[in-house]
Amino acid sequence: MNKFIYHILISTLIVSCSEGDIINNDITNFDAPLENCANLNKNTFVFFKVDKTTNSTISMSFNSSTFNIRPNTSDISTTEPTTIALNGDTNQLIYREFSSNISGSDYFCSIVPPNNTNVTKELISSNGTLEISYEELESTNNTQKRFKRTLTVLNPTLESNDGISIRNEILVLGNDTIEADISIGFTGEIKNCTEAPPNTFTIYKLNEDRNKVITINFVNVFFDIIPLLENISEETPTKIVLNTTTNKITYKEFDSAIPENNIVESFCNNNIPLSINTTRKLIGNRGSIEISYVKLTPLDGKERFNRSYTLKDIILEGTGSPIQIDALLLDTEEIILK
Repeated sequence: MNKFIYHILISTLIVSCSEGDIINNDITNFDAPLENCANLNKNTFVFFKVDKTTNSTISMSFNSSTFNIRPNTSDISTTEPTTIALNGDTNQLIYREFSSNISGSDYFCSIVPPNNTNVTKELISSNGTLEISYEELESTNNTQKRFKRTLTVLNPTLESNDGISIRNEILVLGNDTIEADISIGFTGEIKNCTEAPPNTFTIYKLNEDRNKVITINFVNVFFDIIPLLENISEETPTKIVLNTTTNKITYKEFDSAIPENNIVESFCNNNIPLSINTTRKLIGNRGSIEISYVKLTPLDGKERFNRSYTLKDIILEGTGSPIQIDALLLDTEEIILK
């Protein structure tokens, strides 16, 4: 494995309480790779380094419902780091010394740690903030992007039971390289445009920041924005086969947010404000879209259904790396029949 230099950007202040000692090992100079493991069922994660020359480790464990060891590109921001507050319970930076060498994966990643390990010194953080930042690297394939992920702990104080205290302003725990699947999945609400001309439809999903959109254009004689009950089948989805003319899916990114009062005009009439530039555009004309229905409890005597749009076997091509979609639930909307 490649080795990552464990360093500190601002000088470390190591102090000792009057009744304690200063530790001999420099916790800011671990010449060891950054490793990790996770319990995804409990949203718990640990990053760690093992220095076999000094029989010491440093680890950062935390809980998070939003962090992923293997994120999609839509989960990654290269401008805003993910921040996690350290506490005295679940989110902790810990330095340990052992009487002999240990296996990092056995010690940190096992449900029950080995019982033959002897911890001779332990310091645990009482405060601080973990920052997880990403830097995009050159990609090696069309369906993934590569990132350098760096873990930095700000203003931590580590303390031991025998009075030792270590304080840092900025502590760079280390970095690793990850490959993130390219995805167009994001939070937003799917919308329908007015059917025009007949049997011609435009459906779009805009993200919450209003700077990314997925648009589906298709012609189909069986589909209706508000269908008749007899035209709905829960067993057989409506399948829209993409082509190079009438049936397309388009993904766009913009350099600024689409104004709220311009959303319908921008995507139903394809009239985006001139002040907004399209920074990325990809088009898919192969694959299919499946439109399926699930019946809900009637409301006020009217039939209700959930309608879902699923993208299948699609490759989006255009600006930047292509995006390959095997299967993606784009969104689900509730419809009430007339």
